[in-house]
Amino acid sequence: MNYYRFLFKKTVKNRATSVPLVLLLVSIVGLYVINQTSGNFFSYKGSLTDYHEQTKELEEYYVGLQNDGVEYSADEVASFEAGYDDVIEQSMWSAKALQLAEEEKWDEALSYSINLLNRQLEANEQAEGSLFPAEHVAVLKGDIEMYEQLQALEQEPDTAGYETFGFNYVFRVMDSLFPVLFMLILAVLLTEIFLNSYKKGMNINALLPMSFVRLTAKRIWFSSLLAGTVYLSTLAISLAMASLVKGSGHVLYPVLLYSTGLPETSPIWIVLVKMLILQLLGILSLVLLVSLISFFVQNHLVSLLITLVVVIGSPMVFKSIEAFHSIAHLNPFTYLASGDVVTRFIMQDVPNSRATFEMGIVSLGVFSFMLVLINVVLAFRHEKKPMYAAKT
Repeated sequence: MNYYRFLFKKTVKNRATSVPLVLLLVSIVGLYVINQTSGNFFSYKGSLTDYHEQTKELEEYYVGLQNDGVEYSADEVASFEAGYDDVIEQSMWSAKALQLAEEEKWDEALSYSINLLNRQLEANEQAEGSLFPAEHVAVLKGDIEMYEQLQALEQEPDTAGYETFGFNYVFRVMDSLFPVLFMLILAVLLTEIFLNSYKKGMNINALLPMSFVRLTAKRIWFSSLLAGTVYLSTLAISLAMASLVKGSGHVLYPVLLYSTGLPETSPIWIVLVKMLILQLLGILSLVLLVSLISFFVQNHLVSLLITLVVVIGSPMVFKSIEAFHSIAHLNPFTYLASGDVVTRFIMQDVPNSRATFEMGIVSLGVFSFMLVLINVVLAFRHEKKPMYAAKT
């Protein structure tokens, strides 16, 4: 029987590998349900509705001031009237934006939303920056930049963090599920594949009429192909499900990048491609790492624990301990959080300005190359040893 077919059948029939895959599928669907239900309040229409209600409350407030029977100065009366006129205009803009959004006329709706945001920035400037903190001003300017680009695309704004459109939801899956949950599931799957040949200290692969070097190479190739297939299938399922429910969105949908200066964006297709490259390299590194650990540890639980500490635990340590911030870019598994890397959020979160997409390719590439060499050396040395893996 072909060795690849043998590995495939053994993997498919093993409950230890099928259960994690079912969990992954449930997580994809569950995350989308959460985005659909919990994201409504933060959605474009939800935010507009909330803002419109606030303007109505302010309108009532100014009406109350005019009818409370208190004698105000001429300047105060003029200020109240100007405030009332401004609130009436903003209430009209928000109501019009809501109406156009219901009609899916996104170009016109976003135009009114931009007017609302600009009015807030103008009010803050007139108050010499005392109305909003600098972080909120940056958010307003970022929203304006996003809305202007979405106008040209005539595309509905998606809810940041609760994305529901096809391409946008793929980004959410890659950003939220991959760094921890997907790598955990993949580690369980790979550990089972590399260690299921050990029975009571005996490596039954040694009984096969094939050199151990070839067996190791085939097992690594099979594991890489399987892990990549599972990963790409995950993205395909996410895209198909979200597209069927809400539409695919637009490949040029702008993704806001973190910046200390003027707002910057990148088309979502570029963001997804960069994340894909980093995550595929991360998967390759994981496969090679599990293969290496399996040479020394024949216990499933211990091997899995070591893998998780290195792959998931080390980025957490580098992020949590300030002394490690300056070298976080050297840890290849830092780049599993590829969304943070590509959008530059990691530069503020760690912070480390050298943790870039380009550095991620170099770090993961060099790490994978080193693991390949070590695996090859160990495989050659293993051929000269007896088939009993356990020490006597």
